Amino acid sequence: MYKRGFVALVPRNKSQRMTEVMEATGYTLRYWLLGQGITMVTVGMLTTMGLVFGFLGALVATPLTAVVMVWIKMLYVQDVLGKPVSIKE
Repeated sequence: MYKRGFVALVPRNKSQRMTEVMEATGYTLRYWLLGQGITMVTVGMLTTMGLVFGFLGALVATPLTAVVMVWIKMLYVQDVLGKPVSIKE
């Protein structure tokens, strides 16, 4: 965009080399920026998937926790300790 103005700041005998350096830098930065964009999209997608599946996992984990608590009461407290479990209504 501003190549000519920037090249005007360097001595005339170095202007050709400065143009080459700026073109190489532009090429490198263009693909670096593309890589950064791809990385950002990938991280965003993986974060979204983690949040969605994490929420679904929490929904599934709640009933499973209740089932495990009932099994512990039935198997450990009643069978091993020999104490009756009473459920208050």
